[in-house]
Amino acid sequence: MPSFLTTTRSSQHQIWNDAWKNFSTNLIQNSKFNGITILILHGVYVSARYGVRSFIDFNSICKEYNPTLIITLLDDIYNLFSRTESHASGDKNLGRPTFEQLLMARRNETLVGDLIAYQNSLTQPARHVICSVNHPIKTLLDLIIFDAKIVYLAFPISEPRRMSEKNDNSFIESINNLHNLISERNTNHLVYLSPLAIDELPLCFEAMPTIQEYEGRKKTIKTDDMLDDETKKERLTDLDSLVISFNKNSRWNLSDLWNDCELICDNTPIIPEEIEIPVSQLVDIHGIIKTDIGWRDYKLVEQADVLALFCPVPPNRDDVTRGVMGEWQEAATNSKACYVYQEADWDLNKRIEALTSDAGSMGSQPINNVSQQVDTVEELLTRCEKKLE
Repeated sequence: MPSFLTTTRSSQHQIWNDAWKNFSTNLIQNSKFNGITILILHGVYVSARYGVRSFIDFNSICKEYNPTLIITLLDDIYNLFSRTESHASGDKNLGRPTFEQLLMARRNETLVGDLIAYQNSLTQPARHVICSVNHPIKTLLDLIIFDAKIVYLAFPISEPRRMSEKNDNSFIESINNLHNLISERNTNHLVYLSPLAIDELPLCFEAMPTIQEYEGRKKTIKTDDMLDDETKKERLTDLDSLVISFNKNSRWNLSDLWNDCELICDNTPIIPEEIEIPVSQLVDIHGIIKTDIGWRDYKLVEQADVLALFCPVPPNRDDVTRGVMGEWQEAATNSKACYVYQEADWDLNKRIEALTSDAGSMGSQPINNVSQQVDTVEELLTRCEKKLE
């Protein structure tokens, strides 16, 4: 008997519509309820056989449920892969999407959220927020209950890792301390969203040597004139069984980051530390992951009300890192207030002072117009909070 993911499109539509009718009937019966009604649904479905599909009826959702807030929850792609593989237990009928298909599904989830918000806004404003499940659960609760405004944290990520490879963890510890301070604050009217809540580049870095080995062996097999076609096919099939074991501890440590706070996702079912991934699935996704990082970070800047920039100039650098500068410029272009804390000893050329002064040597620029430098980390957070009161 086919599962929902492997049945026909028409059957999937019917199943979804029947489920929605049951839900909307209950919604009408409880229409006098004065609290918050939370609707949880998948915007898209993905399977190895059919790829990404969506069956939701935007019109019914907007007309009968009338959402005021849409939250798209994201997770690290290797966690999604581990969950779907664990659930399927090798049964393709239960859905075993590839890494690439999961990345496409995650992109489309975000698009579905945008479409629901747009259609609903034709009659009533609706807000769409993208949020990783690797934030404290208080973040989600404050968004839902208090319609909290958003502060986006912008800081270098690659540079602290390069320093750590040289046994200097000072920058990593500073970033962790910033997040620890945030986790201890008792504010409901705003939330802080961190780019480290999704951390997938370590997978790309760890996989690269094995991918290069895979591609080299594949080329050798294909170009070996001593092998007949059947032998080549067998060896290529054997090669496709090659896997890497990705250690989740390679990502930025979430316990250190959030001071052991309870997160939105409790990792049920438990995801193993070592996740086995077919190398053949990783060959073509490096570009997609890196593209998604840029898209996602700019979306996070776009949805934010304020930016908090932390040490944009790392040690042993004489300028703001490219990634942080791009986010800063995006915020400035959209007239978002930006507050900046910079370790003075790391910015001997006073680059941040020049960027936050009323007028630089080349005249007033958009960044100068919206940015203010602060003296302490506590002041950085306090200024953001007062701005959004």
